[in-house]
Amino acid sequence: PPIVKEMDLHDDDNLPHNYMKSCGTYPIRITNNIVKLYISQFYSRNISPSLGVEYQRSKMGMFINIKEASKYAGTIDSLSRNAAVFGRLAFDNRNKTVFPTSGLKTELELKYRFYTKDESQYKDPSLIDAPRNAEILCTLSGYITPGGGSLTIIPQFYHRSIICDGQYNTCLFNMLGGLEQGRYSHQQMPFVGINGVQLTFFKNMSIARCDLRWNLIGKHYLTGMVNYLTTGDSINEYFLRGNHSCWGAGLQYSYASKIGPISIDAHWSELQKFGVYISAGHYF
Repeated sequence: PPIVKEMDLHDDDNLPHNYMKSCGTYPIRITNNIVKLYISQFYSRNISPSLGVEYQRSKMGMFINIKEASKYAGTIDSLSRNAAVFGRLAFDNRNKTVFPTSGLKTELELKYRFYTKDESQYKDPSLIDAPRNAEILCTLSGYITPGGGSLTIIPQFYHRSIICDGQYNTCLFNMLGGLEQGRYSHQQMPFVGINGVQLTFFKNMSIARCDLRWNLIGKHYLTGMVNYLTTGDSINEYFLRGNHSCWGAGLQYSYASKIGPISIDAHWSELQKFGVYISAGHYF
């Protein structure tokens, strides 16, 4: 919902608990265009390193900064551009890509942005030429099926950090939502309990999640999901301040069809309360 009450905020002020909801997040609209040029090797069955450059252009409907957010009831469109060099290392030894029962999938990516620029309807000079910055992204998913039975335990961890002095480009903000990492944007981490994507203003974001998936019979599956989110700019905020953390949980039924999983899930979180999501086929 839009913010309709004007308030004066200063750099050292703590945000009210209900401001941008409990984790400092806010819904956004985003359009991404990315061009990449990279080299990679695929000779190894499980390991895939990559090294390259990329150019990204993003358009967002959002608040530009915290000071101005309290003065506007609507959102402000921002056009962001950046260029970066990146290195990526991925490992995947799952026994199958759809409903795996064993194996590990993980990814580590380091990125340095040497060019960043913002153009917005609200001309804040501090955001026109954003400073150079770096990014660390890490994802991990494990699949454990005790005794080869019908129950698969799926622990997961997702983390992203932005290393930057001062205000950074708006399209680099951490994002969360949905069930698949990177579906809406590369920096979007999955969070059970949010449909779509939301943005957080904090530089560090981690999500710990665990799924319990039962193979009911044949191609029918039932999955219970729970995750925990924590965010913050500093070590003190990240580990000690509970007002930037929240929970989410969900229950999903899936059928392994020929076109991919057909799923329906009901979920809840401290950010979005109750919701339902239906999907058919593979995510893309």
